[in-house]
Amino acid sequence: MKMTKELIAFATVGVVSVASLAACDMRGLQVPPVPARAGAAVETSQVQTQSAQTNAEANTDEASLREFMKRFITPYFGYGPTLQTPPEPEISLGKIPSQFPSDLPLPEGARVLGGVGRGEFGAELIVDATQAPDATVKAVRTRLEALGWKVPAANYQPEGFTTMQNAMVTLCKGNDGPTLFIQAQALKSGVTDVRYSLNTFKGMPRGSFGPCDQSIGPPSYMPPQVPSLVSPAGSGQYGMGSSGSPDSVTQYASVETSLGVIVLRGHYDAQLEKAQWTLRDKGGDATVAWSRWTFKSDKGDALTGFLFVMDQTEDKADANPVRYVYLQVSLSGVASASSGPTVNMLVREAVRQLP
Repeated sequence: MKMTKELIAFATVGVVSVASLAACDMRGLQVPPVPARAGAAVETSQVQTQSAQTNAEANTDEASLREFMKRFITPYFGYGPTLQTPPEPEISLGKIPSQFPSDLPLPEGARVLGGVGRGEFGAELIVDATQAPDATVKAVRTRLEALGWKVPAANYQPEGFTTMQNAMVTLCKGNDGPTLFIQAQALKSGVTDVRYSLNTFKGMPRGSFGPCDQSIGPPSYMPPQVPSLVSPAGSGQYGMGSSGSPDSVTQYASVETSLGVIVLRGHYDAQLEKAQWTLRDKGGDATVAWSRWTFKSDKGDALTGFLFVMDQTEDKADANPVRYVYLQVSLSGVASASSGPTVNMLVREAVRQLP
């Protein structure tokens, strides 16, 4: 650092000296010309580069980093109807922000990365877990429910076709909150990234409804929930839409993969089995493959599932063949494995809904 200052001072003196000489020459004094020195410009550039590097190093200390992070994670909007300025975030490295309850359950063997406290309005927390996302969320949810937290009646979190393994749940502590939103997803490293988000709903306008308000009750439109179905590694999966009613839900997507339809169906079948679905029958060929299932929802409702996979590739030499995947879940009374629509009827309905 001292050497850098000396170089900068030396360069500054040199510039001032040359400027003074030029000024004297303009007043008519006979000043011998200053011989050009090869590489002078390079030396000046090097001094400037060293100076920039020194400044950059000085700005990477912990205090500067914390100042930057606080500014970066502070939203551009206020909290509540009366606050014009959001609270200054409190960064907690390697520990849980104080806004979370002292008995907050963490996944077994969890590693706390840190979190952000937002005053009386809530906080966020990031931890690493070793279990799969669904097992992680289920274990934390069970422990929270034992502490008096409840899943709100209006809660609905559909899943279905996705590109990564994930799970989530929202829980409430009382009719007015706070709420805890927990989401977990699998990283490529094999670690499960778990995010906790606490919201106290402080500053909400009087008379407004939060997600914990039990007077709202469950919505009249709440189709059955479906498990997450992760696309094969290295594939491209594109959600194309969904539809639903209180009795059934349908999701469909396109998948770019070299896997044949039978193998691709097996990829999703394995995930349905892991979700405690019971296989009833399956079939298909190189163009169309299907499987049919029964299972029970978290509420104990008997449900039927139908998975359908079809080859959409027009050019068989295409390096990125496209498969169409379709999942239908219905109450067993609407479409049961024994008395519901035949497989041919379901396949025709799936083809009819193709975009």
